[in-house]
Amino acid sequence: MTNKTVGGTYLITGATSGMGLKIARRLAASGADHIITGIRSSKTAAALRGAIPTQKLTLLDLDLMLLKSTRDFATAVQQLLSTRGESLNGIICNAGLQMIGPKSMTADGVEATFAVNYLSHFLLVNALLPSLVAGGKVVTIGSGTHNPDDPVAKAGNFRGAVFPSAAAVAQGDLGVAGSEVELGQDRYATSKLCCILFARRMAELYPPEKVSFYSFDPGLMPGTNLARERPAVVRFIFKNVLPMVVPFIKSISSPSKSARMVVDGILARDSKYTSGDYVEFTGHLAPHSPLAVDDEHAEDLLTLSKELIAPFEVQQ
Repeated sequence: MTNKTVGGTYLITGATSGMGLKIARRLAASGADHIITGIRSSKTAAALRGAIPTQKLTLLDLDLMLLKSTRDFATAVQQLLSTRGESLNGIICNAGLQMIGPKSMTADGVEATFAVNYLSHFLLVNALLPSLVAGGKVVTIGSGTHNPDDPVAKAGNFRGAVFPSAAAVAQGDLGVAGSEVELGQDRYATSKLCCILFARRMAELYPPEKVSFYSFDPGLMPGTNLARERPAVVRFIFKNVLPMVVPFIKSISSPSKSARMVVDGILARDSKYTSGDYVEFTGHLAPHSPLAVDDEHAEDLLTLSKELIAPFEVQQ
């Protein structure tokens, strides 16, 4: 795959490790002029600083667990772009959290997985839409775990997304029984469903000559920090054993492989994909559950999301 993304300014969340770091590196290597990302601590950014030339990288404070922090980050990005006379060519909503344990609520009163994986990105994208170039691109990160028929997800004991209502999802009350691990996986899968619904619905609301929206399934990527909430033996296997078998199993990806598809496939200027597409790491359109194309769920989600972020909206 030939990379044809040359020049421009890109914002990516979760760029200090895993697929996010690989995306940032590939953007810089392919000619991106400026990469903006948010960090919770400077201690986590060593690998990113070592990978991206200083003149191409801006790090700003961001805690996606808090809507105020996300609002302040978006404001800082706007000010930075204004000072530099730049616009954004793309926003990659990469950061993600998988909490396997008791339900955790944020200071804003929403379930933490929903907040980090979806809601704060919803706020960020809406705040920065005016800062995108004409035809700019927004990428959200979905997951096969949302689909109860996905074989890899089923092998990981994921049961699929559950969407009783947007309000219930935001509270982490999905109305299903299960162990803490199962319920944590359900909340993760449902937050990824929200990312898919968001991209699809926004693609219906905005013409592609203004902005295009995509969701991306990176596949199972051993070696990342996504299993950090799992038991020690699972973390060891996920981080040290599974990466060695990736080349031999077509259904498993890697941070580098998935990053290449995001940059060279979706962000490329001659991308073959249509706004609203849900793309997987193989380059094919990703399989999805019926929930992912449910217009009523999508509208319910966006309506509630607008209400939740209203106190934190950025002044344009």
